[in-house]
Amino acid sequence: MARPLSEEKRSAILTAATLIVANEGVEAATARIARAGGVAEGTVFTYFPTKDALLNELYLTIKRSVAAAVLAESPVRGTAADGLRSIWTNYIRWGLEHPAERRAMVQLAVSGRVSEETRTSALRAFEEVDAMLQSLVDNRFSGSVQFASAIMAALADTTVQFIISNPDQAETITKDGFDAVLRAIAGVK
Repeated sequence: MARPLSEEKRSAILTAATLIVANEGVEAATARIARAGGVAEGTVFTYFPTKDALLNELYLTIKRSVAAAVLAESPVRGTAADGLRSIWTNYIRWGLEHPAERRAMVQLAVSGRVSEETRTSALRAFEEVDAMLQSLVDNRFSGSVQFASAIMAALADTTVQFIISNPDQAETITKDGFDAVLRAIAGVK
């Protein structure tokens, strides 16, 4: 009879994969991930049947972490812009507090190794964000929330990078980044 899988080992593999993918990209060897996770390479494949399965699970895990963080303090009342400001601030905070996850997410998002099914599954965690964006987008971008979301993500990444370079200006940069988002997706001046 097979031994039950250990959540601790699974978590160690995902944590190691986060760091390796963030620093080396998705083509990094699974042997490096295994070593960083303190397990044998064969153990990686006990938990994830293929490297792509590991990368897809890593993408989902990171996206769920982002969704939980950005929606943690989203206001129930107020305007869509107020809600989006809360989401924006939470996302910037998450990006600053989780640099490896943020870099790994960027690597995974452009890699072509994450399946459409996984991407669709990850989007479900952001339905509340999409609803706020939809109310702001109106007729802009042919009503494409995905395009508005991509603009917001690009501006958020730029904002995080500027804060990393200028930590003493974090509050101002966060505000300026959000103002740029509102102008870009809602035409607010």
